[in-house]
Amino acid sequence: MRALQEVHELVLDVALLDTDVFALLLVDDLELECVVPRHPRNTNRVALTIALILALLFVPWPWSLLVILGGVVLEVGEVVWGLRLARRWKPKTGAEAMIGKEAEVVTPCRPVGEVRVHGELWRASCDEGADRGELVRIERIEGLTLVVTRV
Repeated sequence: MRALQEVHELVLDVALLDTDVFALLLVDDLELECVVPRHPRNTNRVALTIALILALLFVPWPWSLLVILGGVVLEVGEVVWGLRLARRWKPKTGAEAMIGKEAEVVTPCRPVGEVRVHGELWRASCDEGADRGELVRIERIEGLTLVVTRV
């Protein structure tokens, strides 16, 4: 990391900088950012960064503006798409996520026993009664006790 910074300082001290060398250094920086992110918040701006490099170094003036605008449009589209996906997928965590799931009875529930849900043992109450090995469905949660019914 330190060696790369020293190379950048040496090359940037030269009065006449070849654009090809500058482009290679920028691309090298991008690859380094992908491997070792220094600022995790800013590592997802790849399209805009590439558009800026292309526009500033390789594309003539009137077209460079279009390349930059294209990069901005791609970044905005990516953010909007990501936000839509984030809203669509509701996180399901905690005990409430177990309602409606099936569990295996470990200790007979007559009316209170134990069931295994996602590898965890839970105290369960079943009014109908359930024997060891039967599958039950979780209806609700009362404190730390699952209320279940036979499947």
